[in-house]
Amino acid sequence: TVIVETEINYNYTKESFIDYSYIIKKIETLLKKREYGLLEEAVDDIGSSIISDYPQINSLYLRISKPNIIKNATVSVSKEWK
Repeated sequence: TVIVETEINYNYTKESFIDYSYIIKKIETLLKKREYGLLEEAVDDIGSSIISDYPQINSLYLRISKPNIIKNATVSVSKEWK
């Protein structure tokens, strides 16, 4: 099980909006196809990919958690781009 949280800050305009369903599908696809060895690699790659697709993003916070890999703990890695 993997849980992904993201916060995106950008200046909305009708001509320049962010398609959240596209971002969700992109994250799911990258996690399945790339089979990252480390959460850190996944966070870096996925965050860079989102920013590349949407240059109008002012800041992006991305956190990936694995709640079931250690008993009684949730392991998470996060990164913020500004």
